[in-house]
Amino acid sequence: MVVNKEILKDLFHGWLDSRFDDSGRLHLHRFTKHQQEAYLAKGEKTLKRCNASANIYLDLITDSDYLKMNFDAYNASAVSYAGFDLYVDGVFTDKRFFHDWHTQDIGFPLPHGTHRVTMYLPWSWNVVVRSVELSDNAVIETVGRAHKGMVFGDSITQGSTTLMPSLSYANILGRELDAEIINQGAGGFYFDETTLDEALPDFRPEFLVIAYGTNDFSR
Repeated sequence: MVVNKEILKDLFHGWLDSRFDDSGRLHLHRFTKHQQEAYLAKGEKTLKRCNASANIYLDLITDSDYLKMNFDAYNASAVSYAGFDLYVDGVFTDKRFFHDWHTQDIGFPLPHGTHRVTMYLPWSWNVVVRSVELSDNAVIETVGRAHKGMVFGDSITQGSTTLMPSLSYANILGRELDAEIINQGAGGFYFDETTLDEALPDFRPEFLVIAYGTNDFSR
């Protein structure tokens, strides 16, 4: 069965802004509209990297036999490769790795019974979700983490050059602290106060990690 769009975005975490376009595709953004405009003012390349799906993940409890996702992918980094990682009950279980962004479908078999299923999206691609599919009549229960945090920085914070997105330092931090992390990292960028937005929609982080330096030093 295809997951109803009324609950689809609630299965994903790590985003500040979301919308369905005229084709019914779900766009998930790590930055607010104000921030997107500020990054666009710095150049198309910078905004492209801000559109990456870094630290965005699907998280639910289900008894489905499988998980499938149909999507459109757009390059959002200096590399073309991307990985999708699957965790079941908090344990790494499977992964998919692609060398270009022309991929549109991904699927994982799931173990029998009811489990917490977490799938990490790539740090290097902008993934626009068309649909998520589970077994017919499968249980779908939304689930969240206990804490909230934000990370700021450049390409290292975005995830570069991790082959498995779940092993970026920001995603490791999220699992270790049981925290939903909003990743504000943008490859090649530096600290700029105009890209900050105090009006965070319904998200109040309990901690911040600031990891600028390399690009700031070169400037």
